[in-house]
Amino acid sequence: MIELLRERMAAQGLSLRALGRAAGVSHSSVSRLLAGRARPTAGLLRALAPVLGCPADELLAAAGLARPAGADDPWEALRRLGVDPAPPALAARVAERLEHLRAYAATPAAAETVRGGLEPKLAALGAGGPVIDRLRALSHLYLEGTDAPTAARLAAGSAVLYFLVAVDAIDDFLFPLGYLDDAIAIALAEAEVRRWLGHAP
Repeated sequence: MIELLRERMAAQGLSLRALGRAAGVSHSSVSRLLAGRARPTAGLLRALAPVLGCPADELLAAAGLARPAGADDPWEALRRLGVDPAPPALAARVAERLEHLRAYAATPAAAETVRGGLEPKLAALGAGGPVIDRLRALSHLYLEGTDAPTAARLAAGSAVLYFLVAVDAIDDFLFPLGYLDDAIAIALAEAEVRRWLGHAP
């Protein structure tokens, strides 16, 4: 996959910085990916694909991220949440932040943050609707799904933590615009959960 990216960059005459700028992602994300220091994410590859002039499915297949038959498509999940289209650059930034939050989700402090912070924040926002219903379902899986695979629980927790901690690409208090990146985070997490459980939480 790395060789394919390098070939496409060379064919397009793109440097790391130029590729990152055109795709709307940090050049350090691209650099870590090409150096093999970061795991490729579907969001990042989808953002890079149009700039590299190749189908996203080609990059996803090369990275081993091709969607298996019957698996949920995160972009379809976004459409069900009323987000259409999902801006690829924003989706890539959200996916990158979710990746970092998975490690935090494994800690007791993160579980306490979710347990004590989710409902008060929702009450302060006066938030409701399908995005919030799915967020609560992910929170329940994260906190109570002790029989679920750890990877599914951490994916669920990463989306809830994205909503709670100050890493949003768009401020939640810019309601309803602030829910765009949270909806993307929820859809990406749900798709990851489906890979492990075979169904949404």
